[in-house]
Amino acid sequence: GHNVVGTVFGREPRFVRIDEASLDLPPRGALLLTRHQDRPGVFGQLGVLLGEHGINIARLELQNAPDDGGEALAFLSLDPAPDEAVLASVRALDAISEATLVQF
Repeated sequence: GHNVVGTVFGREPRFVRIDEASLDLPPRGALLLTRHQDRPGVFGQLGVLLGEHGINIARLELQNAPDDGGEALAFLSLDPAPDEAVLASVRALDAISEATLVQF
């Protein structure tokens, strides 16, 4: 599971923390959460894979890996939402250890 904290700015809800990541993200549409190795080229691979399936990354929030090691986090607002086959391809990427889709 994930630990999620939200707030409301004006009249718009926002996620401000997911797990250990601080962010400013409106909860709408399809949101892909990933845990991945913090190294060059990971998002190049992910972007190509999504693009090949006609999926646009509308918004991207990144949280680098902590200085003491561990994995980086990413939060991608996608349009349209990926199907299970695309999610399986994302999870099959070597650098991705977790990919969870949440839809609002």
